[in-house]
Amino acid sequence: MHVVFSTDCGDFQHWQSYLFFYSALRVGQHKLGYVTRIASGCDDDEEAKVRAWHDLHVSRAMSEKFTVHFTPHFSSVAQDGEKGGKQYLFFNKPFGLKHWLEHGEGMGVDAATGKYADDDGRVVALLDPDMVLLRPITHDFSDLESSIVSKPASDPKTRKFKVERGSPFGQMYGFGSGWKNLDLAKITGSETSPAVLTSRADASKHYAVGPPYIAVAPDMHEIAVNWAKFAPGVHEQLPDLMAEMFAYCTAASHVGLPHQRIDHGMVSDPGSRGEGWAFVQQLADGDAGVCGGGPPTVSDRLPLTLHYCQRYFVGDYFFSKRKMPTDVFSCGSEMMEVPPPDLPTKLFEKRPPGKDAIKKVLSKNLAVQNAFAICTLTTTINEAATYFKNHDPECRADSMNTAKTMNLWKLFK
Repeated sequence: MHVVFSTDCGDFQHWQSYLFFYSALRVGQHKLGYVTRIASGCDDDEEAKVRAWHDLHVSRAMSEKFTVHFTPHFSSVAQDGEKGGKQYLFFNKPFGLKHWLEHGEGMGVDAATGKYADDDGRVVALLDPDMVLLRPITHDFSDLESSIVSKPASDPKTRKFKVERGSPFGQMYGFGSGWKNLDLAKITGSETSPAVLTSRADASKHYAVGPPYIAVAPDMHEIAVNWAKFAPGVHEQLPDLMAEMFAYCTAASHVGLPHQRIDHGMVSDPGSRGEGWAFVQQLADGDAGVCGGGPPTVSDRLPLTLHYCQRYFVGDYFFSKRKMPTDVFSCGSEMMEVPPPDLPTKLFEKRPPGKDAIKKVLSKNLAVQNAFAICTLTTTINEAATYFKNHDPECRADSMNTAKTMNLWKLFK
C-alpha cells in the first residue's frame, strides 16, 4: 500500500502535510507501506528547505517510510501541455501523481513497452493534504460492518469488495453525473470515447468519486496519464474548483475503469449524504462520545478520513484550515484550546466568527457532526504539536510553548 497526497511548496500546505503524516503515524499506516508527499513547483531553495525539514521532522522522527517526492511546477499548464496560461493550482494533482508514478522511488514505466512496470498488486491511494487519517487505508472492503456503501453502488450484482486490477475504489462525492455536461468528445478527442458513451446512471454510480481514490498502481497510472491529458481541456470549459475532479471522472471512464463507490472514505460536510457520518453517530452514542479529550480511538468503525475542507461551527467554537497559523508546528507556537466534552449538546452556532456573529439553531445531528470535526481536529493538532516539540532537537524545555490557548475566534476582529 502506498498513500500519496499532492501539495505545492507553500506554508499553508506545509503544516497540513505534517498533520497528515502525524495522523498516518497515529493510525499505523507506516506498518502497511509508504506515505509520500508529492510537492510540486518548489524552486531550488524551497526544495532544499522542505527536504531538510522533512528529513529531520518526518522521516527521522516518525518513519523512514514517510517520504517526499518533488516535481516541476504544473499549476499553469496550458491546453497544449506547455507551461503558461491561467493559474490553476489543482493541475498539480494529476500531473504530480503521474510524475511520481513514473519517476518516484520504486515506481516507473518500462522503457521497452511504455507500460507501467509494476504489476505486483501494489495499491496506491491518492488523498488530499487537508485530510486526517482516522484508521488505516487498505485495499480490502469485504467487512460489511466496517464499510458504508449506499445505493446504487451497493447493488450486489456489481459491488466489489477488494481493490484489484480493473476494480478501483473511490469516495462518493455529491456531483452525480454533472461531469457529463462537459463536451467530452472535444476533451477526449473522440466521439466514441467510453466517457462520451457512459450513461448518466453509470456516470453517477461508478464515477462520481473523489479522494480517497484507491487503485492498483498500473490502473492508477493509466488514469493519471489521461487525467493529466484531459485536465486542461476540462478547465477550459469549467474554470473552477471542480475541474480536476471532473477530469478524473472523464479519464477513468475513458479508460474503462468504473469505480466501486464507498461512503465511509471520509466525513467532511456536516449534513451531507454519502459520507461516513453513521460511524460518527455510533461514536456519539457510545461512552466516549465525540469530544472525549483526545482523537477518537483507532477503530474499523470510523470513517477512513476527516476531510477538513469545510468550516465547522458549534456553540462558541469554530475551525477553519485557512485561519490556522502556518507555524502551528514549531517550538514556540501555542496549541489549541480544547473544547468541553459537552460541546455536541450545544444546539447553536455563531457565524460568521467575530463580533458580528449571528446565533443560529443547530439540529442535534449537525451539532454532533460539527463537534466531531472540531474536537478531532483540535486534539489531533495538539497531539501532533506535542510530538513535534518533543522530537525537535532544538526545542528546549524553557522555550517550549505547551499552552493550549489558541482559539480561532480570537483571530477575527
